[in-house]
Amino acid sequence: MTTLILKKPHLSEKATFLKEKNNAYVFVVDKTANKKTVAQEIKRLYKVEVSDVRIVNLPKKPKNLGKTRGFSAGFKKAIVYIKTGQAINIV
Repeated sequence: MTTLILKKPHLSEKATFLKEKNNAYVFVVDKTANKKTVAQEIKRLYKVEVSDVRIVNLPKKPKNLGKTRGFSAGFKKAIVYIKTGQAINIV
């Protein structure tokens, strides 16, 4: 059974800046993902050459809604740098 490594693209202001400036794309990935598996999955899905992968594990954050207290879910994201002249079409 294979697990889905890439969950979704992470679209934010900082991610857009990274895409324009450094040719880097940000994805939310599975908690068990590592740099090698992320690079292989990007190559397989988007047919581009990956030059570097950086992974950030973001913790859960406390949230309040009235008297109810809880946590927002933490997640892991990968910043994928690809070779110059190549692009990934994320809609």
